[in-house]
Amino acid sequence: MFSQVWHTEETLPLALTLGLQTNMVEESLRVLQLDPPFSPDPMNSCYFDSPCLMYSQSSNTSWKFYNSLRNEFCYLDLPELKDAEILYSKDGWLLMSQINNGPLFFFNPLTRQKFQLPRTEEPFDSVCFTSPPTCSDCFVFGIFGSSHSDETEYGLIRFGDEEWKIELYDGFMYANCPPVFHNGLYYCLDDEWRSFRVYDPTTDGWTICVLKFDLSEMCWKKVESLGDKCLYVSPNGSFAEDCGEGSDKANKIYFNKFHGKNGVWYSLSSGMYHSNGGDFASKDAYGLTQVDYSTWIKST
Repeated sequence: MFSQVWHTEETLPLALTLGLQTNMVEESLRVLQLDPPFSPDPMNSCYFDSPCLMYSQSSNTSWKFYNSLRNEFCYLDLPELKDAEILYSKDGWLLMSQINNGPLFFFNPLTRQKFQLPRTEEPFDSVCFTSPPTCSDCFVFGIFGSSHSDETEYGLIRFGDEEWKIELYDGFMYANCPPVFHNGLYYCLDDEWRSFRVYDPTTDGWTICVLKFDLSEMCWKKVESLGDKCLYVSPNGSFAEDCGEGSDKANKIYFNKFHGKNGVWYSLSSGMYHSNGGDFASKDAYGLTQVDYSTWIKST
């Protein structure tokens, strides 16, 4: 069932817009080579006093963390994440899977808590969750895809349940970016980057509506300022953070990008990219290193 068509960004969740911006970036990627950093006590959250960018190393148990406040790196050896990849990040938790169609599981890199989910017959192409697995209202929603060009298969499960609810929807091909949960609805972007399907889990079946972006009219409202907030944007996890009045972090966007060994942020005040260290400043992101398969995390 189709509902109304919306034409302004006011009706779209900010995380969905961030997901679009992140996935539409096309750059040449270079290997990031850094000097070996120190390794903090993984049970001590003092190092994680600011959101950290987390990504895997050549070793299948070693993970690197970049602290955006300190502009420093550290390694953690996490044997419980052997051959695992990050699919989604939210509220300090990671949703991960073992390579080669292993079952999904939740993992908290600060407490090392790990919770398994029931196995599915096929791997998800993209997936998200609504709240931490320690909450009673934690749901996981994912897209399997299909060999047919006009069908998409979805899966939904409440954490603690033993079986997935699997549904097939005709006539929708999705883009390769995670769904976004907002106000009780799951937003899924189509493969042409022009419309959205929205799933309402409270109804009997699937409720579908389309949201279109008019490229000729540029209907989405431009964000001029973040005020006393900052944004952390990465392919599998994006969030906003209150910085407090007068904070140096306010009105900035932190990406999964680096200039040499220094993290990079974008200032809405100056309209330029800057590095945490050094004197880098540029109107565009040309020449920056983007760390693929990474995600921002923060303690909660």
